[in-house]
Amino acid sequence: MAPWAITGAVLGAIVAFLLYLLIPTAQRTNENILGFLVLSFGSFGFGLALVLAIAVDLITARKTKRALAERADQ
Repeated sequence: MAPWAITGAVLGAIVAFLLYLLIPTAQRTNENILGFLVLSFGSFGFGLALVLAIAVDLITARKTKRALAERADQ
């Protein structure tokens, strides 16, 4: 699940950076807003990716079937 979580955090950080660029320069209070956005959106992406990974795992686990194989002596 770690690759899912890391991917979610990176995508969240990218969204935060893009959102930071969309804020007009006159309305930005200081440079700390970028850190807050990256932290919040990165954490949100991390959590969302973990929830998605667990959901995919549960869905695919239901579809698995067990089979018993026996060795034939010839």
